[in-house]
Amino acid sequence: MRFSADAQEIFREWMQKIFKEAKENNLSESLQAHLLKMPKTIVSLALIFELTEGGRFEINKDALQTALRWEKYLLSYVKRLYAAADNLATEGAKLIVERCDHLSDVFTLRDIHQRSWIGLTDNRAIKQALELLCRCNYIREISRDNSSQGGRPTIRYEWHPLAKSYKTPH
Repeated sequence: MRFSADAQEIFREWMQKIFKEAKENNLSESLQAHLLKMPKTIVSLALIFELTEGGRFEINKDALQTALRWEKYLLSYVKRLYAAADNLATEGAKLIVERCDHLSDVFTLRDIHQRSWIGLTDNRAIKQALELLCRCNYIREISRDNSSQGGRPTIRYEWHPLAKSYKTPH
């Protein structure tokens, strides 16, 4: 099944708008990736709406417009969910910087996990906080090859020379 000509034009315009929004806005990487997958969701919804209305050969404009109305609803929740996750990563990153004196100049995710700091007891939360600190140049990632010992390489993090002297305000 394919779009009717008028539905195809509406979809093309909407898709250009969503790609532009994903690329131009200051969005987190995870939200940006989600937005770039939205066209597949809209096509699937439009197909469902067309089939429930008895359509057989092509997805018409009405089915697509119904799907696009759902897109607004779905995106409002998606943005809230990603904002909450981004906020957790930010809070975790702040906590790591505030407690940087409790970590050596070179440390691992495991070093943080073993300290059981509130909000940083989950490996995924710690990893997200460390990724944010890497993007903000507080730390840099160093891989040590364990091939001689077998196993995965150990990922270590090293503080930026000025980062340990800088503390974020409470």
